[in-house]
Amino acid sequence: MTDYQRAANVIASFEGFAPHAEWDVNHFRLGFGSDTEGPEQREVVKGMTTTRARALQNLALRIPAYEAKIVEQVTPASWAALTNNEQAALLSFAYNYGALTSSVARCVREQYGCRAIAAAIEAREDDNGGVNARRRQLEALLVLSTEGVARPAARDADAAPVQPGVVSPNPPPGPSSKEFVEPRDPITIDVGTPAGVQKALNVFLPPGATKLAVDGVIGPKTRAMIRDWQAWRGLPVNGLVDQATTNSLHAALTGR
Repeated sequence: MTDYQRAANVIASFEGFAPHAEWDVNHFRLGFGSDTEGPEQREVVKGMTTTRARALQNLALRIPAYEAKIVEQVTPASWAALTNNEQAALLSFAYNYGALTSSVARCVREQYGCRAIAAAIEAREDDNGGVNARRRQLEALLVLSTEGVARPAARDADAAPVQPGVVSPNPPPGPSSKEFVEPRDPITIDVGTPAGVQKALNVFLPPGATKLAVDGVIGPKTRAMIRDWQAWRGLPVNGLVDQATTNSLHAALTGR
C-alpha cells in the first residue's frame, strides 16, 4: 500500500511553501508547487493566496492522481513491487514532470531494480538548465535507501529475491542514450584519474559528438556519460568511477 504521507513529506520538502501565486514556466502556482488551490482544487490565477494547511490538503488530494498516472505507465504489479521510499521518490519525480519519463517508466515497468531506477532519475539532472539537479540526486538516493517495505521476489521464478538497496551482480543495463565507437588501434591513457576518465570517454565518442571538458571534475555531464558507458558495456549503472568502470575503459583502450 502506498505511503501517501511519506510521499507528501518528500514532495513538500522539495517544493517549499509559497503562499502567493507565482508564475512558473507554464502556469501560476502556489502552495507546494500546485496549479490548483485548496481542497476544492481551484485553478490558480494571478493574485491568489493560500495557507499551509490548505496547501497540504491540496497536495494530499493530488498525490493519488499522480499515482494513477504512474500505474498506467508501469502496470499495477510493478508499482506494487516497489518499496515505500521508491514510490515516494517516483511520485516526487512525476509531480515535478507531470508523469514519469519514458526511461524511468521502463526501468520500473521491467523491474530492473533500484540501481537502474536511480540512474534513470539522476540522468535527468541537467533538464531545464539543471534547476532541479539536487532534487534528482536526492530522489535517486531515496530510491537506493534501505528503508521501507521489503521487495517481493524478482520477476523470474528461478531468480533470487532482491532486497532494498541490494543489486544482483549482473543487473539489466540502465537506459543509454549514446553509442560508443572503439578505436582500431591501442591507445594509452591513464584512467586512474578523473581527467583520464574524461579523456578516455571522449576517445570512444563517434564523430560529431559533443566531448567532455577534460578538467578533472566529475560533474553532472561526466556522470551522465559514465552511466551511458556503463549501460553500453553491460556494467552496473551508477555513474561512479569504480573499479569495474575503469577496468572496462582500460580494456577497450588497449584492446585487451
